[in-house]
Amino acid sequence: MTVSSGEDWFANWADTPGVRPVGDWLFAHWLVRSGPGTYHYNIHAAWSKDGGKSWGEPFILHGKGRQAEHGFLSSTVLPTGELAVSWLDGRHTVDGHSGHSHGNGSMTLRWARFQPGQNEPVHDEELDDRVCDCCMTATVLESDGPRVFYRNRSEEEIRDIYAVRPEHAAERRPVRDDGWNIAACPVNGPAAQAVGNRSAVLWYTAADGEGQVRFAFDDPAGSRAGESKRVDQGRALGRVALAGHDENLLLLWMEEGDQGAIIMGRKAGENGLGPAAALTELSAARSSGVPMAVAAEQGVLLAWTAVTDGQRQLRAGWVNRRALPAL
Repeated sequence: MTVSSGEDWFANWADTPGVRPVGDWLFAHWLVRSGPGTYHYNIHAAWSKDGGKSWGEPFILHGKGRQAEHGFLSSTVLPTGELAVSWLDGRHTVDGHSGHSHGNGSMTLRWARFQPGQNEPVHDEELDDRVCDCCMTATVLESDGPRVFYRNRSEEEIRDIYAVRPEHAAERRPVRDDGWNIAACPVNGPAAQAVGNRSAVLWYTAADGEGQVRFAFDDPAGSRAGESKRVDQGRALGRVALAGHDENLLLLWMEEGDQGAIIMGRKAGENGLGPAAALTELSAARSSGVPMAVAAEQGVLLAWTAVTDGQRQLRAGWVNRRALPAL
């Protein structure tokens, strides 16, 4: 089904459109250019009440009037039935030229709640006033409430993965003190999934001069902060995904291969990590995008972009967790 189409979209290899069920509704979002600058684009969204057969009038999720960068949306559904969304918002970065950060301000992390079918938020607030410009966010619903994972950006250009509860934004903190100093965005955000009152988090870092993919169970109190494990095989590219049920999780990431790249997978749980297994080969170029994964009863549905002779194909396949090496 076609949700929307246009010739003025901002097509980005790392920041892709998405659709989420919200009760009886479907919520869709995508990026549309808003001005002449390279990074002038908005997050457009729409609701469907009939399973995607028809869609309401598109709206700009973060409000109109700013020619700046907005993207990397993630979402969850709250117990109230509301949709909660987090995104990177560049309203403070605009300098009249490119629309990207150039000293006038920093990229921010924002959070909003929407009633199903409504185009105006119930609540909208800033969670962090200085974050990495173009790394994916991850929004989850733990038993104690929602939490957002993202790549922070300090004044010293330390860009580690942070966690924040919207109702306690001032208490944001790193998932692990990697100490990655990098004066540019790595375009490599975290993946997360709620597991009871905490979350499983997977992320990429090159703090020690070598690319690594690391995994941790992180709780809001921070008692397990720093207890992370390396999961890659030594040639990590990142581009992580994570899916599963409870603590029966599948960790997914991209690693360099002899002829391009490989999507790797391994199980994770309270008993530790299972052995790594190669799932499929693909291009290491940006055109291959970022793998996506979602859990279902049959296993984990994995989707990725295959590039052959310059032509792109969206491919998908089931990963049977029972077929992977045990923990």
